[in-house]
Parts: sequence; structure tokens; C-alpha cells
Amino acid sequence: MKQEILCMHNIDKRFPGVHALKKANLSLYAGEIHALVGENGAGKSTLMNVLIGSVRPDQGEITIKGAAHVISSPNYAIRHGIGIVPQELNIVPDISVAENIFLGISNKKYGIISWKETYQKADALIRSLGCAIDVKSLAGSHNVAELQMVQIARALAFGAEIIIFDEPTASLTYQETRALFQIINRLKESGAGIIYISHHLEEVKELSDRVTVMRDGETVGTYATKETTESQLISLMAGQTITFNRIQRQYKSDDILLQVEHLCYKTKFTDVSFSVKRGEIYGLGGLVGAGRSEAADGQFHRCTGGDSDAAKHLDHGEADNTGGKRHAPGVCRLQCCHLRRDRGDYHTHAEKRFEARKNMIIEEKSTSSGWQLPSCRCAFLYFLT
Repeated sequence: MKQEILCMHNIDKRFPGVHALKKANLSLYAGEIHALVGENGAGKSTLMNVLIGSVRPDQGEITIKGAAHVISSPNYAIRHGIGIVPQELNIVPDISVAENIFLGISNKKYGIISWKETYQKADALIRSLGCAIDVKSLAGSHNVAELQMVQIARALAFGAEIIIFDEPTASLTYQETRALFQIINRLKESGAGIIYISHHLEEVKELSDRVTVMRDGETVGTYATKETTESQLISLMAGQTITFNRIQRQYKSDDILLQVEHLCYKTKFTDVSFSVKRGEIYGLGGLVGAGRSEAADGQFHRCTGGDSDAAKHLDHGEADNTGGKRHAPGVCRLQCCHLRRDRGDYHTHAEKRFEARKNMIIEEKSTSSGWQLPSCRCAFLYFLT
């Protein structure tokens, strides 16, 4: 019989105006992959923050291998075998990959860091993930998919017996996802307990042994994954039966809102051309590293007069939504919006000192007339990458 290595019982947490967790429960066995699913705001992240010591619960009990614990800090969680691969990358870009992996873990001999040992161990961890990353290179020189692997290697370096994977495949290609699944299954076989959080139910069905569904801060139930279907999980998450009907969308407009022709930028993308019509949803797809984000960034800022690297150094090509007319910078003036995947690192059109509702309506700063309101139409172009 498998050993229960984690039990979270009746975890309750309130924030001002929000009852985030309502007697939530979760258990985990050694050698098990336990999926945690729920809609956004269901309480998954809060429950995991309680487990890793970032949030103190108001009520509830946590036992690890049968012993009661009060997880007072992330360091306490790490010392007791709990690790996490977070959805948001926690990487220091200006130090090496190896230093990121062993950040907080010293490979010392006689009080001196053994860089040879550090690099060897880091290289072994990276290679175990099926990657070929130079562990001596700066972390900031790598793309999102490679940094995700660095983050996973960092969690493995702590030797945790309880490992949380929070949306780990969000930025991975199919091949990288398959390699990750192999790693997770090897961890399972070694006796580790895995908590796997994902919105991709096909991953949950393939990978997990059990699945816990959360809704509105409560644990709806825990089920054997093989005895559930994706439709049942969706209904449990939503609290109602969900039916899917394909709607045939029809649009007859030939009015082109955005025209992109022969856009090129170094080796990132070559000869990108497309047009977007009024009322149309246009998809721009490809694997990680294919140039989707760079193409979106380049055409958008070329159109709006922005100062992105891709916009300033485009080899050739044009992008406009004004019939060829040129305008001064200002996304709202051109009725064109760009929502980046890594929008947390870009604050070109956001003022941190303003609250959210003011940021939603400002266009640009004018020294003569102060902050001005935009005059936007209903037609916007969103690049969701």
C-alpha cells in the first residue's frame, strides 16, 4: 500500500473581501501524480501557496509523512522536501544557468565554491531533461522554453519528494512536453509525489493517477483519473453541464483593417505577409521559437511608430492599418492593440503609479494638455501568443 506523504485538511483562508479557500482538502501518495484542476479563481494557486509557505492559512492542518507541520515560510517547505516549478519563471538573467539552478545551494569545499562541481551537476540535470543548454551561459540569453527547463532543473536540484508543477507545459513545444512527461514519470517511479496543475485536460488524463477538482475555493472531489472523462471534469469545474456547439461564423466584409507585406527581421522571421479583415479573427501560429511573437511585435510597432527592437531594425516590409498613411505613435489613435505574452516585462503604455482603471483609459502623455482620452473603435487586433 502506498504511503501518504501529504495531507492538507480543511484549509481555510480569507483575504479582504474574498474567501479564497473554504475547507479545501488535498492528499498525495508517494509515487503518485495527482492533478489539481479548476477554473481561474478556483483556489488552486492559493492552496499551493499555503503548501509552499508563501501564505499562512487561517485554519486547517497539514501533515507530511504523518507528522503535523506549520509551514511558516518557503525555506521551511524546502527543508521538508517540498519544491515547485512555478508558472511564472523565477530566473535571474544576469548570472549563469548553473548559478540559477543552484541558487541557494552551495557546492563548497573548504568554504570555497567548487565551480567545476557546480557546472558538472548542473549539466547532468539539464541533460536529464533531454536538453542541450550551456550551463555556463547567461540565463538571460535563452528563450522561454529553455528557461522553463532551467526552472525544472532547479526544482530537481533541491531533491524534493513533493514537487508541484504549475502549468509547466505552457511554453513548451510538443517534443519538449514529451520529454517533460518522461521526467515526471521517472520522478514518480523514484517515489516522489507530484502535484500537477494544468488547464490542458488531455495532459491530466494522460499523466495523472488521481485528479482533484476545485471550484470557488472548495474541493469538489477527488477521482481516479481513468474513471473520469474530460467532459465530466469540465462540468465539475463549472458546476453545471457544459455542451459544446460549433458556431459557424460568417462575415462578408472585404474591409481590410490591417495589411502586412513582406516583413523581415534578421533570422527571426522572413517574408511575413497577411491581412486582417473587419470582423475576422486571424490566427498566427507556430512552435516556440518560430518567430510568432517577434513578427507580432515588429508589425505592431512598425504600424504605430513604436520603438521596439524589431520595429527599429526590420530589414524590409510594411505594416499599416491606415491605407498607407503614416501617423505619429499612439496605439489607441490607430485603434490597434497588442497584448503580449510577456506583457509583465513591458510597461510602455502603463503607469505604475496609476490605478488600473486610469491605465485603461489613458492614451499618451502630452506636456501641454496632460493625459488624454483615446477615441477607440470596436475593432481591435489582439496577438495572443
